[in-house]
Amino acid sequence: MKSYLKFGLPGLTAMALLGCNNEQQVSPTSVESQQPATFTVISGIASKPITTGEIIVKFKNAGFQARSLSGAFYTKNQLPVDFEVLRALSGNSQLISLKTTGYPGVQARSVSGQSPIDPVALAKQLSALPEVEYAEANRIMRSAYIPNDPRWSDQWHYQSAASYPGALNLPQALDQASGENVVVAVIDSGVLVNHPDLNNQLLPGYDMISNDFIANDGNGRDNNPDDPGDGIRAGECSDLYGRYYPPSDSTSSWHGSHVAGTIAAESDNGIGVSGVAPDAKILPVRALGKCGGTTADIVDAMRWSAGLSVPGVPINQNPAQIINMSLGGGGACGSAYQNAIDDLVAQDVTLVIAAGNENQSVNNASPANCDDIISVAAVGKTGSRARYSNYGNKIDVAAPGGDRDGAILSTVNTGSYSQRSMSYGYLQGTSMATPHVAGVAALMKSADNSLTPAQIEQTLKQTSRSFPSVSTRQCTTSNCGDGLVDASAAVAAVSGGTDPDPEPPVDTDAVLANGQVSAAFDLADKANKKFRIDIPENAQNLQVTITGNNGDADLWLKKESAADTANQADQKSESGNSNESITIDAPISGEYFITVHAWSGFNNVTVLASWDVDDGNEIVFFENNDNYSIPDGQGSITSPLNIDRNGISSNITVRYSIKHTYRGDLKVTLFAPSGQSQILHDTSNDSADNLSGEVNISAGSIVAAGEWRLKVEDKYNQDAGYIDSWSITFN
Repeated sequence: MKSYLKFGLPGLTAMALLGCNNEQQVSPTSVESQQPATFTVISGIASKPITTGEIIVKFKNAGFQARSLSGAFYTKNQLPVDFEVLRALSGNSQLISLKTTGYPGVQARSVSGQSPIDPVALAKQLSALPEVEYAEANRIMRSAYIPNDPRWSDQWHYQSAASYPGALNLPQALDQASGENVVVAVIDSGVLVNHPDLNNQLLPGYDMISNDFIANDGNGRDNNPDDPGDGIRAGECSDLYGRYYPPSDSTSSWHGSHVAGTIAAESDNGIGVSGVAPDAKILPVRALGKCGGTTADIVDAMRWSAGLSVPGVPINQNPAQIINMSLGGGGACGSAYQNAIDDLVAQDVTLVIAAGNENQSVNNASPANCDDIISVAAVGKTGSRARYSNYGNKIDVAAPGGDRDGAILSTVNTGSYSQRSMSYGYLQGTSMATPHVAGVAALMKSADNSLTPAQIEQTLKQTSRSFPSVSTRQCTTSNCGDGLVDASAAVAAVSGGTDPDPEPPVDTDAVLANGQVSAAFDLADKANKKFRIDIPENAQNLQVTITGNNGDADLWLKKESAADTANQADQKSESGNSNESITIDAPISGEYFITVHAWSGFNNVTVLASWDVDDGNEIVFFENNDNYSIPDGQGSITSPLNIDRNGISSNITVRYSIKHTYRGDLKVTLFAPSGQSQILHDTSNDSADNLSGEVNISAGSIVAAGEWRLKVEDKYNQDAGYIDSWSITFN
């Protein structure tokens, strides 16, 4: 084991399940209780995927049928399983069920009627068959908003960054584009088709919900995407294992309409609100209802939105260029989602997906953790990360989603369980941040219809604003994406215009962590290369150095923006060679920008930035590099870490690296010296190898000193591995 005083910038990621959190607070009594205490998913298992007892399976041979396996396939308990093909899905996959008693409260049982079968484990066994390309449990997804009482009277979230640092900076973008000739699909709870701010904005949509109970409209799939309401009574929903949720009544959210209004509510009609892209058209696709929606219905909705075929459903005549998905559930990105995303990206469709609301890592929030999508975190008025927003290295950008300082105003209905009067209301969540980004993408697409999904994502990142320095929940490029989406700058970049208030140009791919040495680089005469560092509170002894052996490199340092000339720099070092250094004994926290200027051209120069943190304790970083073998199948191993440190734990960052085939077998739990625990990673049907993560935990008043333990459990047979290393940083 080893301990360090140096403070590396942690990637502030943590686990999450996209759900609807209430603004309730509880007194923390353990590490676990630091997470949001109320969930509309099953109480106490919020980080676990909710399964239906059905399995999505794709066979390598499109003609192969799941029923061919019936009676010949056995669970690990040697019980035969009956398979029933429910229907064909898009993407040449099938939805199969086990012997069930129906939804809600599906109970998947063996033929002999014994205890429920775990569909995640069964899907893993199916995946191992030579005939199967992939198999995964059909899971329940939820919308991602946080209810909030109305307290505000305007749409602050669209205003200039000068007025509200967390706002979208929209007004000047609307001088350049309006979203005309762009179709944005909203895969959600449906829309209020008769809302006066939406009815002129809608294209013919579809209700893709296949289950009558979830649909809540008297039938299954049809061509009516109207939202009948998704209000549910306490305990009305249940999962495969008979666990009931929500813990209390939950009124209708009108979630899809709120999202649609943010994207493209009608403008200049003398009533209500305006959308980000008011001339775009909304393609409403209903996939969420009472208790949420299933993966199978959602992936069908995704393909239908893009104009691809879905068995039994008419082809969509108005394919979307942008898809907004303010929804999700726990776990890794499944193959069903990723395959659908791959199909859509091949059609030049841009997918914008909410990161989730559990204040945990987006690595455990699907489909926001899938590849080739734009994953969106939420900020409040000040630009601080919203208290609920998920975060981590798979976040692409951040946008206004609201917080306690103000929520997001859009189109809703006054009904608690069914439609009543059309109205306007305030919600907050990553669900609300996501349509801001989808709307900006629509503006960009209307300005330049040739833009690809990759170009839209890259432009949003390159034109994003730097995160403002705030006192709480500071966003950085390691936890909130590349920056805050700036509508004016993004549209200007693709329309040939000039952003009226441009941010200083910064090499956003060159963000240096504490103690990190940059890659070596060359510069021609008079050229600049720029880096960014994020200095935490209580930092000391900031040192920035450049090292080279030819030419003449100058070093400039400036807080909050990058220096383009020596006169703009706050500090500089210009000694006449390529070895320069700047030291600040007590730097103010926030963003600093490093400019390396070639007075004369040079080769192979590197940059290093490092600093210490004095928080009243001697050591902030502890690590165990010893290897611990993990017993295969129903076994566990514990790796200890002895902390010699005074005081309470407050905020900690836990990093772990585990070498193991089929990482979905693993459950990882942190135990404090007091015995309190926090699950860092739960089992899933993720078949990839090796597991690593960074989890930020508010450990409160838990005493830091003593033995902390990392417990790793292997829940299934056939795959093995070991704990490679793990660490705790006291922030």
